[in-house]
Amino acid sequence: MYQADSFDFEILMKYIFIFYLFILFFSCSLDPVVIDPETLGDYYVFCTLSPGYSHQEVLLGKSVPEGLPVAITDAEVAICSDSQSVVLTHIKNGLYRDVNSNLKLNPGSTYTLEIKIQNGKQITGKTTLPGAFDILYPLTGDTIQHFLSRTLDTLLLAHVGWLQSEHAKFYSIYLKIEDDQMHGGLISTFRSDVIIPELTPNFSWIDTLKCEKLVQADLYVFARDSTERFFGNSRHFLDNYTDYTWEDLEDWIIGSEDRIWGFDADKIKLDGAIGVFNSIGMAKHEICLNVKIDWPGD
Repeated sequence: MYQADSFDFEILMKYIFIFYLFILFFSCSLDPVVIDPETLGDYYVFCTLSPGYSHQEVLLGKSVPEGLPVAITDAEVAICSDSQSVVLTHIKNGLYRDVNSNLKLNPGSTYTLEIKIQNGKQITGKTTLPGAFDILYPLTGDTIQHFLSRTLDTLLLAHVGWLQSEHAKFYSIYLKIEDDQMHGGLISTFRSDVIIPELTPNFSWIDTLKCEKLVQADLYVFARDSTERFFGNSRHFLDNYTDYTWEDLEDWIIGSEDRIWGFDADKIKLDGAIGVFNSIGMAKHEICLNVKIDWPGD
């Protein structure tokens, strides 16, 4: 009796299994799955407005899964303010430029990015240029002492000071030098007073050089808006003249993946695409450096 019941149960389970396979087979569609290529990938935009640029530019394209990005070359791209609307010209590889420099950048003004792609896709963005500010010291035309040495005492360096800029999150100070023997550097800070960027040799580290020379330089202070992430000056981990902290290092290591571009995605007002549309304020003084070079070589 037991064997018969067991045999009947096994036959019943086989029939049930076959029945479910029958239903599954006829419920499947043989029609091909068609995916619209326009739905794959992301449109991207990169544009930073700044009075320090000779031309304002927009980079436009689309990412492709398992392939190289595709440049968008036939879009309508314009940047607008309350007083003007400037259409940008496609130059090459998805790069659009205000070729005649018609766009006037006024500190504190808001600018809108308007992009229309041939397939009907629209991308918009908005940014407010940081407010007007000026460098307090050194003044234009000043001659200041600077040093090029392996064992530099940063207490000897002159300071750069400036007024606060409205809408600025932090500042970058850049010392531009066109000289065969040296070039300037870039540092960032939350403050409005910092030591002047250090000098780096253009000659070999094993060379021996000791002299004094006058060098013309352009001193820039850039006002960075809230879209940008602050990265400290890592070569001065514990230097009293930098804003770098160990918390900055931890923030960099643990930070979200969008930090690879150095921007805060939550602060960027860009719709319809990934990327950046932001702005940088600028103040500039032309100065002279009296550089004392003391390079011992090896």
